[in-house]
Amino acid sequence: MAERSTGQVALDVEQIVLEAVEQFESLRQAAVLFELSLGINAQLDDVDRILNLVLTAAIDQQRVAETGSLFRLDGPTNSLVMVCKRGRQGEVIQYTQFAVGKGVAGAVAEAGQTIVINENCASDYRYQRYTARAEQLKSILAVPIKIPGSGELLGVLCVHNSQSDSGFGAGQQVFVEGLARIAGVAWSNALTHSRLLIESHYDEDTGLLNRSGITEVLRETAAKAVLSGQPMSVLFIDLDGLKRLNDEYDYATGNAAIAALVEVLKTKLPRRRARAGRWMEGDEFVVVLAGTTADEARGIAEDVRRAVEEAEFRDSTGGTERTTVSIGVAERQPEQSVHQLMLVAEKAIGRAKEAGRNQVSD
Repeated sequence: MAERSTGQVALDVEQIVLEAVEQFESLRQAAVLFELSLGINAQLDDVDRILNLVLTAAIDQQRVAETGSLFRLDGPTNSLVMVCKRGRQGEVIQYTQFAVGKGVAGAVAEAGQTIVINENCASDYRYQRYTARAEQLKSILAVPIKIPGSGELLGVLCVHNSQSDSGFGAGQQVFVEGLARIAGVAWSNALTHSRLLIESHYDEDTGLLNRSGITEVLRETAAKAVLSGQPMSVLFIDLDGLKRLNDEYDYATGNAAIAALVEVLKTKLPRRRARAGRWMEGDEFVVVLAGTTADEARGIAEDVRRAVEEAEFRDSTGGTERTTVSIGVAERQPEQSVHQLMLVAEKAIGRAKEAGRNQVSD
């Protein structure tokens, strides 16, 4: 067996050390990705927080690059909008939006694939500066962020160097692509969570808020009224004669009457300060009026009452029908809870019905 020289042994040891360092680095990156995935799981309702955590892992924790930025795809304008950035302090962002296809980030969004530029960034046709810094970037690694499964683009994660000449190696690319995959999963989950939350607050039949949704609006509006000292009122609306329509015709006619009322609420209420919701599955509705006194609320209620009275709808025989509403008005008083406010409104609607229906009462 041939003897190995001292130089060869030294080279073998050096290779072993390098391999150990690479394995250690991989383990460290895996740990960062694992910790990131755990932290993101608790941020379902905050997309911006999720994206900031991703950039923090790349720049502050793992130090993959000197600076980083993350872009969100804006579908209506077909452009990338900067959501967050990490790195050198005091930077002035000159351009925060790119059209898809423009710049390196735009090229990634267009192709849906990772782009690595390790030298001569300024001479690359895809390069476009977006900071006011005098120095040019020396290396860029840009990765698409996609919804798992469908592959739909959500945004682009970019990391870059302006001082280091080392560029980005295969291990760093794998790590940043791992960050992008985690971001895609978390971002997609957050969007789904948001959509389900919105759907859970709306009535499927009318498109108005359901009881849960309008109750949330009541609480939020009352809290703002306490802080601002501004007035707040509610309208409690009951559709008169719904049972008669259901019995005389059928439920389709009753639904047509409800649809006529809903259309009035959608078109006649002041949009900036009114939110309407279905209080019960049948014929009761609530309107929350921010910054509105009882006198102003009575005027709005009268407008609604008259509009419903004049509205026509078809019954199940093809004939024309009309209906009316009774409305109770209540203005929130100091120290009054939402529950107490609604009790006052319910009593007011009771008085409107006792007065013969098709009335507004407070």
